[in-house]
Amino acid sequence: MTRQLPKAPVLHALVADRSGVSAVMVGLSLATVLGFVGLGVDVGSSYLDRRAAQDAADSGAFSAAAAVMGGATDVTAQVRAVAAAYGLRDGVGGVQVSVNTPPSRGSQAGNANAVEVIIARPAKRFFSIPFTTAGGVVRARAVARYGAVGNACVVALNLTASASALETGSANVNLVGCSLYANSASSLALQLKGAASITADSVGLVGGYSLSNNATLKTTNGVRTGQAAIADPYKDVPVPSYSGCDRTGGSLPSGTYSNVGGRPFVFCNGLSISSGATVTLNPGVYVVDRGDLTVNGGATLKGTGVTLVLTSSTGSGYATLHINGNANIDLAAPSSGTTAGLAFYQDRRAPTGVDNVFNGGSTQRIQGAIYFPGQKVIFSGGASGANAGCTQLLAGEVAFQGNANLGVTCAGTGVRTAGGAAPALVE
Repeated sequence: MTRQLPKAPVLHALVADRSGVSAVMVGLSLATVLGFVGLGVDVGSSYLDRRAAQDAADSGAFSAAAAVMGGATDVTAQVRAVAAAYGLRDGVGGVQVSVNTPPSRGSQAGNANAVEVIIARPAKRFFSIPFTTAGGVVRARAVARYGAVGNACVVALNLTASASALETGSANVNLVGCSLYANSASSLALQLKGAASITADSVGLVGGYSLSNNATLKTTNGVRTGQAAIADPYKDVPVPSYSGCDRTGGSLPSGTYSNVGGRPFVFCNGLSISSGATVTLNPGVYVVDRGDLTVNGGATLKGTGVTLVLTSSTGSGYATLHINGNANIDLAAPSSGTTAGLAFYQDRRAPTGVDNVFNGGSTQRIQGAIYFPGQKVIFSGGASGANAGCTQLLAGEVAFQGNANLGVTCAGTGVRTAGGAAPALVE
């Protein structure tokens, strides 16, 4: 039996038939679309894994730094326990949790007061497996410092002011073994202009900073922005109670002055110590009630165990201070009592927008805290180099307009630590 071939019209119809092509095309396209969707799912999963690993590294580093401050010598087990709480158990499922003290790289490399935590884990893959053979690794790293973080000798307390810490001209500020801190959230919380320079253990800023022209900022342990504001260490110290006026205004002659009947000696409406005068204050509290305390060049103001309080009994005209160039200042704060550690204490109710000037140069020696929590202090002076001793400057705003040397070798002086010694994440 002979098989007959289809007639030509039938063949043409078969070739022209497009039935089912859309289904085939949709099927082929759907595979590609699903591939991209799967890749997106895997990328999203990788991001979540990266975030979880970073949280674990941050928590582990901070916890380790706190433990070292508490006396721990080996914190690896503690870090791995923290990571396990985030579902990242060392040695399980390819997870690796490493701890380095000091850090192996970055700005804190070699710093014995820092802990580095590195977490690595295989990336999870779901829909992208048919499209790529690359597995990938999720990594996270964190570094925390401890100890010297709270060793501030200069603190600008104002939370919003631009240039809350400022240095201009050719001033050279040397902070011996201590730090500068600015609580302002301004992007220009610290500004250095001209040929100004600051040398410090570290600089901590809530906001940011700016260097212009030839200004330099030299630190041993780095500049850290985005930090939390540090607490005012003297915020609980009340203005000492006082009454009456033991002396009103005018120029104070040479002599020795003492508290009266165990209560503060009160100067009302300001006073000035003129060139050539030598004023000695016996231990105690001395109140300047309104007006301006002025110490002129060539005059001498000295005393041990002394706190000078600048305030107002009327709620206005708060006392301010101006120490002029080459004035001889030699004061030490009391080491005990309500005003322990405070050499100068301006009432925190004093309004902002007023300047106080410490311009005694190298003849200005102050052991203790210069505390003007609401107003600006313009400062230059202090013993040089390793002799910087114990001078702590805390003010609403701080400006250096001449050479200055400060340090906080303050054991036994009553001076409080500014900022504490809390650990802090720095990388």
